Amino acid sequence: MVQRADVFAHIGERIGEPVDVIEAQAVDQALARRLVEVVSMVRELDLKKPPSIAESIDWARALLLLGADDIDEQLFEQTMSIIVKHRTDIDLVAERVGARLTKTLPEQVAGGN
Repeated sequence: MVQRADVFAHIGERIGEPVDVIEAQAVDQALARRLVEVVSMVRELDLKKPPSIAESIDWARALLLLGADDIDEQLFEQTMSIIVKHRTDIDLVAERVGARLTKTLPEQVAGGN
């Protein structure tokens, strides 16, 4: 099991670096990349407290426990309080990031039913 101290030793300051550590916790690679993408979108906003690396790892663990294979708008809204702590930040993040997470499946785009 990966310990938090080990995680910080391997991650550094950039949020894009936790992918390898998150994958080591049995999170699917695609989900880990999506998590990093979403956390990066959140961190770009002017928040009182942007998500930390530790909060990102906690979110990965929660997604793993929920059996998530992707992060869509609904799952994000249900779990974003793990990475977003202030109420005013939650409203902003839900408005700016949550709406961008509507999942479009490739077969739907290609004309499937």
